[in-house]
Amino acid sequence: FGYNLSQDPVTTFAAVESVPVTADYVIGPGDEIYIRAWGQVDIDYRVTVDRDGRIYLPKVGSISVAGLKFANLDERIRTAVRRVFKNFELTASLGQLRSIQIFVVGSAKRPGTYTVSSLSTLVNALFVSGGPSNRGSMRRIQLKRDGKVVTEFDVYDLLLNGDTSK
Repeated sequence: FGYNLSQDPVTTFAAVESVPVTADYVIGPGDEIYIRAWGQVDIDYRVTVDRDGRIYLPKVGSISVAGLKFANLDERIRTAVRRVFKNFELTASLGQLRSIQIFVVGSAKRPGTYTVSSLSTLVNALFVSGGPSNRGSMRRIQLKRDGKVVTEFDVYDLLLNGDTSK
């Protein structure tokens, strides 16, 4: 039951451009940030987080943003700009989001390396890899980072109960 859910190959899971990111989205290298400020300073910049996790604003300098939750992005940039300018309002939003590379291993129909959107979920990874093979299990799918299990996922919890918590 459920093995035919992902039988047709999926070529991409690119994120829809107009989907808003959640407050807990973690900023990382490759993410594009739009920064606008008005008042004593007039800023309208589009910057990309570099490999070191920083962005650069003229007259302000380098600001570390990697690992920061989206909810805290405005304040981090505002604090840096405040060191140089006073009496301004500032807003920061995300533009183009980075892609991430994932490795699907084990008893998947199409194990391998895939590039997916940073908004992708474990379910997206299952679909792009064709899901578990006939030898694989839909009950105990593991997400690992740095060799450690982050979570275990049971496809039937999703299919039968709509449980998306993992």
